[in-house]
Amino acid sequence: MSQKSQVFQLPIQHKNEAKYEDILDVMDSYEKLLQKTFQESHGTVELLDKFGVITSGDQLTKVRFEGAKNLRLMSPTASRRLEHLRPVVIELWHLKQDYLEKTFKALYKMDSLDKLGTLAFWRNRLKKTDVNGKVKGHFNSHSEFFKLIVRELICEQAFELFNLNLEDNTPYPQNICKASRLTKEQKMRELTSEVLDKFDVMRIGVPSESNDELYNYSTNLTIRGLHYLQMEDTIKEGDISRIILNLKVCIPIFFAHSCLSKYLFECVDYITKVSCFLSPLDKLRVLEGSMVNLRGGQGNNIEADLVQEHSVRNQKELIRGLGANKSETAISAVTAAAPVIAKICMNFDAEHNIPKKASRHSKVISTEDKKVVSESLRKIRPFLITNGRKCAFSNLLSQPCSNINITKMDIDLDVMLGRVGRGYISVDNEEYDNDTADVGTDNEEDEEEMPDIPL
Repeated sequence: MSQKSQVFQLPIQHKNEAKYEDILDVMDSYEKLLQKTFQESHGTVELLDKFGVITSGDQLTKVRFEGAKNLRLMSPTASRRLEHLRPVVIELWHLKQDYLEKTFKALYKMDSLDKLGTLAFWRNRLKKTDVNGKVKGHFNSHSEFFKLIVRELICEQAFELFNLNLEDNTPYPQNICKASRLTKEQKMRELTSEVLDKFDVMRIGVPSESNDELYNYSTNLTIRGLHYLQMEDTIKEGDISRIILNLKVCIPIFFAHSCLSKYLFECVDYITKVSCFLSPLDKLRVLEGSMVNLRGGQGNNIEADLVQEHSVRNQKELIRGLGANKSETAISAVTAAAPVIAKICMNFDAEHNIPKKASRHSKVISTEDKKVVSESLRKIRPFLITNGRKCAFSNLLSQPCSNINITKMDIDLDVMLGRVGRGYISVDNEEYDNDTADVGTDNEEDEEEMPDIPL
């Protein structure tokens, strides 16, 4: 996934995503565009009939698209049945965003400001006022803050387990610097396994035995954060072999939050389609299509839906520039030209050395923040089990999935698998969130906290 991707943005359509009649119009326009493109490029639509085009989006988009296809099942032609838009899957950035939101719901509350080691404590200590538990409004701030705490907690685990300290600059184990690369890799795996075994990462259905509330909280936070870092690294490196594994780990965590969790069914749906229903070629296309590399090179991949979010933001800026002339024709025309306009502006700024304007610091986390957290953790020692130590989360266990009823989870997952096999559209009791704001609004809060993408 190191090859540079080509991304083509489509103009905005004046349709309501919540209405099936409008969704059918949108999908019909996609069918016409695909047939026209394949006809002009290959002289025939045989390749389109054979392979189709993968369609994806956030949960609301995915559910509406699948529902719209079911409404057209009895149509006489393939284009009317929307068969070229297959399969329909979820996108990974929105899933990661929901995972982070569930983590803050479980581990963040303002009445724990005075409790050492909690997220609210670190938020107050580092003066991160934009970290308030509302992940979707300030995603970037929450993500960087969360990763800082998790990385320092992982280091603290190693310090505690191997009896090290911050002042000790001697490599561990001794004389490891003189060892061969193979020996270093083997030793690293051994030490990593020792840490994971020590803290029983991702035990399911096994209650916690420790009555140290701070230890339970810190271990729970580290396990959730370790998986979050894993998801980020998987996308960044473009490692398609880890995507399914990451979603499998997400399933018990979402289920522990609620059996009606929005993205629980979507994880099951994605895994089932990719692993069971799709051909090896389509499986590869879905996995690779979940990531985009705008710059080329290794380690520069990002989620495809994050690119779409930035595309929507660029289109909003052009719409605002129309002033009072916000007619449907004008909006469609200017948004269709959005990629070209953005490229011209970027080239002009580069040739004239014009710096990019920003409303916030380029780095949310500073070196001083890392130093404060690491030194404080050495004093708090959250992973040194101390019986009776209290925290604001008295009922929290050390494992995110310890309280799961495995029998109930098996039954619920079997029901979900049956729905996926029958093509059933799951409508959860949780309220749908349309993560993309209306293009006609000026919601600055949603825009300023979107992660930057490499260009």
